[in-house]
Amino acid sequence: LFNWMDAAKSSADDYKVWEAARATSAAPTYFPVGNVGGGQNSNSNAQERWVLDGGVMSNNPAIWAVTEAFRTGMATSLSDIVLISLGTGTYACGAGLVTAHQGDPDPDNGNWGYMPWITSDLEDLSGNDNGRGAVVNIITESVQLVSGQQLQALTASGLTYYRLEPPIIQGQTHMDNIDPGNIDSLITTASEYLIDNATGEKTFNAIVAELTALQPVSVSV
Repeated sequence: LFNWMDAAKSSADDYKVWEAARATSAAPTYFPVGNVGGGQNSNSNAQERWVLDGGVMSNNPAIWAVTEAFRTGMATSLSDIVLISLGTGTYACGAGLVTAHQGDPDPDNGNWGYMPWITSDLEDLSGNDNGRGAVVNIITESVQLVSGQQLQALTASGLTYYRLEPPIIQGQTHMDNIDPGNIDSLITTASEYLIDNATGEKTFNAIVAELTALQPVSVSV
């Protein structure tokens, strides 16, 4: 993790801001692996590393925020932490399986070999091509779900935790789709989630109230 505290303590962790941005942008198949540190060209003199987008390891980094708060001494108990987690939307794709009333477009209805699990484009529960193997879908989605469930469980021990993540449709899931129509649809989906969705609206209003209460109060003397 790139952070100011480690950078201030050790020159080996003192990376430039653009290097952190380069690292978090190195999403496999979208951008090449990043090279940071090492002192060559415009790189910092920090330890040389080859880096990938952190989402490969932790697609929902909210749990890291809690552990970092303790590691850095910013928190000593869960009750010290207010965690606001903003998701980019979730699509319940079904990873290529079909329901009983549907046909069987995929071999053995889930009893697959190497190709369907790893590379094949399988149809999801809505009949859409999900664009990647089932294992990739399961790994990326489960990381988000498990992190959310773990954090929700910690609220019983004092953590204040809010999660905003609207449901999206298959056509909105591709992160490289910069078509203006898709951007507009994402904005509409997010707005409707915050205004018309009971869960989204309630959570959003609770976040606003929480942040308002945390704002410093100015006192005139």
